[in-house]
Amino acid sequence: MSGTGEWGRGPETPPAGPSSPDPFVPPSNPAFGAPRPSAQGAPPSSWPSAGSVAFTPSVGAPTGSAIAALVLAIVGAVVGLAIGWGFPLSVIALVLALKSRAASRTLATWSIVLVAVSALGSIAWLVYSAVYLLG
Repeated sequence: MSGTGEWGRGPETPPAGPSSPDPFVPPSNPAFGAPRPSAQGAPPSSWPSAGSVAFTPSVGAPTGSAIAALVLAIVGAVVGLAIGWGFPLSVIALVLALKSRAASRTLATWSIVLVAVSALGSIAWLVYSAVYLLG
């Protein structure tokens, strides 16, 4: 049998033609790629030193009002979606979230999103109750 790729035979040789460069050989152009370390293993002098790069510290720990806003927003959203009376908790959460937005932006943003969910749930329950009672 003269087949290609039969069991028990070695790999087929590629057809003759222009050969492609070996992908594992580094390029010969020294300007291509990252700078190479010196013989002692230190980075080249073109790299910035540790003291020259500006450090921007991350935002500190969340404030108590941001955590309270998130907790009230979660409880308000659950109560608002379950029975429709979570809106008062969500109003308090919104005030706390707007107050703490500068200190804890992420927690305040999540609180505001959950306040919107609670408001939509409360409005949906209000509309449902009005249709049920009046209709």
